Amino acid sequence: MPTTENVEQYRLRALGLSQVSKELEHRVHLLVRELNRLYDEIKWAESPQHGWVPCEPVTPRTKPSLKVVKLREQRSLMDNERVNLTQKARRVENEATRMIMRYAELTCKPLCESMHRELPPELRDAVYEQISTWRDPVDVDHYFSHATGQIKSFFFMAQKKWQSQQGLFGAFYWDPRFVGDVVARELIGNWYRTSSFLVTHDRLLERFLNGDRWEMGVVPKDILTNITVSIPEESYANPARHDELLENLRSLLGMKKPGVSVTIRLNQRFPRGPRAERAATAFRDILGLIFPVLHALNGRGSRLTLVETDSALRLGLSSDKGEFSVERWCKQRRQHLAVGEEEDS
Repeated sequence: MPTTENVEQYRLRALGLSQVSKELEHRVHLLVRELNRLYDEIKWAESPQHGWVPCEPVTPRTKPSLKVVKLREQRSLMDNERVNLTQKARRVENEATRMIMRYAELTCKPLCESMHRELPPELRDAVYEQISTWRDPVDVDHYFSHATGQIKSFFFMAQKKWQSQQGLFGAFYWDPRFVGDVVARELIGNWYRTSSFLVTHDRLLERFLNGDRWEMGVVPKDILTNITVSIPEESYANPARHDELLENLRSLLGMKKPGVSVTIRLNQRFPRGPRAERAATAFRDILGLIFPVLHALNGRGSRLTLVETDSALRLGLSSDKGEFSVERWCKQRRQHLAVGEEEDS
């Protein structure tokens, strides 16, 4: 068990190294500025107005002036010094980071263990919400891998890479080394439970819901409370994909929390005007295709919303009130469009 004195040594060592690193970086900055000045001075000395015209390759007959030679030598020496200082600064910074990491391990972990031991779950949750609850939706994004022909997501990248992509830059509170296994598990559980998630393609849904992405024994389907599934047009416009789409959406039936907010977003333009009747038929067909899953979710107490995404229309149809049926939602859609057309006219 490290003593208080040993812990303090790590802190002081890290502070000292950080200061040295800053001083070295400042010296490198000054050298770069001086190198730029020398470069400009060499160009000035080599210009035609000052006696040496580089109109042909330098040979024994066309040597640069003595001043230019000396300036180049000075610049070469300074550039070598810059390289050496940069390498030294990097080594010092790495050592400072190692000291800080060790100091964090020795101080954060006991603090988190004490918090877990002393505070009841509801107060721990209040702490976690300040740290790991995201105010904006967490994107479970997708892209098409040309190498494998599969839909993939950055969400499932290695932990540090994903954190960097999200602007977290390796936030320490996700790491059990610093907060301990128990607190890390509770933090991640809070993240899933109190944040909203946007799955941008139905093919990612099963993996997201059933995968232990953090390898901490935390499975999203057990604790999620708010999820949006974005269904691209390709998933329902192509009849060959209908069975796969339904199977993907059935993954939602494995969620265990009562009253989960589920939003299904249809990414397709349903036009108004002369083609509105055909669009209404297409909407009914899509809704009829996925309705068995929606009906099952509604029976389990989920709060359902169907969103139709259009450049001019964003329609939400909720299951909170009234009859839950395809007919009711189609009727609400017609009423919504009628109001929109009256406002436009």
